[in-house]
Amino acid sequence: FRGVNIDLETVEAVLSMVGIETNRLQIEAEHLTKGAIDSILKRDVVLKYLRGLGLDIPNMQAGTVSEILLSPDIPALARRLLEIRQQMSRTSNKKYVAFKERAGADSRVRDLALYHGANTGRESGTGIQVHNFPKGKIKNTGFVIDEILKTKDLDFIKLCYGDPFEVFSSCARGMIKASPGHEIFSADYNAIECRIAHWLCGNETMLEDFRLDRDPYIKMASKVLNKNIDDVTPAERQLGKVIVLASAYGMGADKFFKTCISWGVENVTEDLAKKSIKIYRDSNPKIVSEWTLQENAAIKAVLRKVPIKAGKIIWHHADDFLWCTLPSGRRLAFRNPSVKNEATPWGEYRSRLYYWYVDPLTKKWTNGATYGGSIFENICQATARDITVNGIINAVNSGYEYLFQIHDEIICEHRCGDVKDYEKIVSMIPAWADGLPIRAGAWSGQRYRK
Repeated sequence: FRGVNIDLETVEAVLSMVGIETNRLQIEAEHLTKGAIDSILKRDVVLKYLRGLGLDIPNMQAGTVSEILLSPDIPALARRLLEIRQQMSRTSNKKYVAFKERAGADSRVRDLALYHGANTGRESGTGIQVHNFPKGKIKNTGFVIDEILKTKDLDFIKLCYGDPFEVFSSCARGMIKASPGHEIFSADYNAIECRIAHWLCGNETMLEDFRLDRDPYIKMASKVLNKNIDDVTPAERQLGKVIVLASAYGMGADKFFKTCISWGVENVTEDLAKKSIKIYRDSNPKIVSEWTLQENAAIKAVLRKVPIKAGKIIWHHADDFLWCTLPSGRRLAFRNPSVKNEATPWGEYRSRLYYWYVDPLTKKWTNGATYGGSIFENICQATARDITVNGIINAVNSGYEYLFQIHDEIICEHRCGDVKDYEKIVSMIPAWADGLPIRAGAWSGQRYRK
């Protein structure tokens, strides 16, 4: 298997600088604490010392530390120790170690993914974990890698960019380099799950918007904010984007409000979150109806033991599994399904679908309930996977060498490909997806990037 080519020369340079900077930061931590903290990475020792400074925090998880650092009221010493801890704990540092340890004699890393690793059929990451590269804040990473990192000049990096660890983090993707004589080609499907959701429920109005390249995010923002489409700002479009992408699976206002915060959407109040969800549902009644349609069909299939058709989906209970046949003909499996009548918060009783699954946190088999929005999410994500695999097959049949995929992004390499041709190749849909408007945006280059 071909694997991916790794720029081991730069990996070694970065690891050398990480070692130097890590040692400097550790010495600083020891000096600030007069030797009380001999390793800033010792969680319990750091937590105890922070408590002595009057800062009692529950854990040292990245999200917790980032949130604490937003407060202007924490002691200066505690802030600096948390900043040092944050710098030294970056996952990108471990990426570089993984690049070096997993690369073969030919500088290639293999075993990047586990086939059908997710319940929807998508690949899951393994090895160097290409699915969770840090986002990074530096854009011109190719230039930084080729002209700056290889010099191993930490002082120059600090002068140009400040925190060197941020530079290493931003450039991690770029350690994946095209094979000699090749270029990397990457194509990312535009709003593929959103398109599939409206295709599944037969919302031709929205599908026509996609076919004509009308921006659904601006359209939604204009409705929620009661503004003319031409007056929607980029920041307001981002709100519309979150509404369109996050609300198709039954998300409530409270969770939507938190999602906006996590996605960096500013000036969203709880009232605006409630308004956004209501307007989305009022504007997309077919999506809302699809949640109920698929849930009821799944429940009927379990109770009646006969195939139940719901739109483009067929449900069937057999051999201790509830089978969900997708438009592609592939099936999702829900183990040992059952139906229970349970009281709703408003005092009515309704049927709920239960099945056995592996809890992503405990890794243990759990008997849990599901609902229409979650079922529809599984269907949409699984269908997106089938479209993506079809795109991979098209690319390979056209002479591209497949490297890996990240969600809805297909990464290949080729000696003499063309970006526009690559877009067309991966956007060709199979017969079963007739009427689904798919569009991909592609780029090519010597190094992998976002």
